[in-house]
Amino acid sequence: MLVKIGFLTLLLSTILCFIFIILSRNNGKFLDNHNGVQNIHKSDVPRIGGLAILISLSVGLIIFFMRFKDLKYISLLLSALPITLVGLYEDVKHKLSPRFRLLISFISALVAIFLLEAYIIRTGLFFLDYLVHYKIISVIFSAIAIAGITNAINIIDGLNGLSSGTAMILLTAIGYMAFKFQDFFLLSIITLMGAAILGFFIWNYPYGRIFLGDGGAYIIGFILAVTSILLVKRNPTISPWAPILVLIYPAFETLFSIYRRKFKKRKNPIIADTLHLHSLFYRRVIPFLFNGNINQGSNNPATSPFLWILCSFSIVPAVMFMHKTLLLIMCSFLFIFIYLYLYKSIINFKFSNFLRRVANGNNKR
Repeated sequence: MLVKIGFLTLLLSTILCFIFIILSRNNGKFLDNHNGVQNIHKSDVPRIGGLAILISLSVGLIIFFMRFKDLKYISLLLSALPITLVGLYEDVKHKLSPRFRLLISFISALVAIFLLEAYIIRTGLFFLDYLVHYKIISVIFSAIAIAGITNAINIIDGLNGLSSGTAMILLTAIGYMAFKFQDFFLLSIITLMGAAILGFFIWNYPYGRIFLGDGGAYIIGFILAVTSILLVKRNPTISPWAPILVLIYPAFETLFSIYRRKFKKRKNPIIADTLHLHSLFYRRVIPFLFNGNINQGSNNPATSPFLWILCSFSIVPAVMFMHKTLLLIMCSFLFIFIYLYLYKSIINFKFSNFLRRVANGNNKR
């Protein structure tokens, strides 16, 4: 049954994306202008892929609810709706401030906490574990975590297939752990979410026929955050640091962006810029690999696999050592070190120089 409903979700998402692409081309609506600050695509593209994901995921959740009479499926959908609908409205109207959307992400988080009891009860650190035993602190901490990851996927949504491909990798890791512990509820949610994203991914990568938009990025981030918290809460032997390591790429990208904008650039931390790791890869590394030919049509999709590989560096140890908190913490710090070293190397052009030396060495041979 899980496979059948998952396939239905995939099929529905694929068809809806195709319909939205055709409708947007015909009436010129719901398009993402390619002249924005962060935009690195060369034409106007519909940015309502999130609507296809929401509809197809909703159908799957409702089917599971009707089959098992489990209100948790409906509770998850209800908790995801506020931030997803606000994101979709922003995709269409472009009138909502980042602060307002952040506020709504906290509201969605609180709804999930109270309807699904998706709150953090363990952190793997004794001093924090003592604090989260107090319900109010646990709720606050959980709301920040859910809202943070919800927005983190939007932060990395800058290239064809980057956020959706990354999300499918992250969901695979969480899904494997849910499968390992026979947690059918979480496995069913992850299967539906992965299928809905894959239906979108088919049209988004590599040619970028349709974009996630804020609505799509928000619902993906929200589901990732809630399922990660529930995975630890429902399965006591899994270390809290397993999902932390799974999510560390989008999470640290967000934290580092806030630090960089606020303390390095003295700017508003929620205002978009072009200094994310994926942006630097796109502008400084990929052109070199393509012999200096800066072509948006080829460089955009060519960048995403590099970030998928980086993301996989955290996924493998997270799954292998899901019970070993100390090892997971060490791997988390190792990933942060790799990220910062890579970022600094690219920003200082050292990475490009390294590639140039390698290329020159190969040419001499």
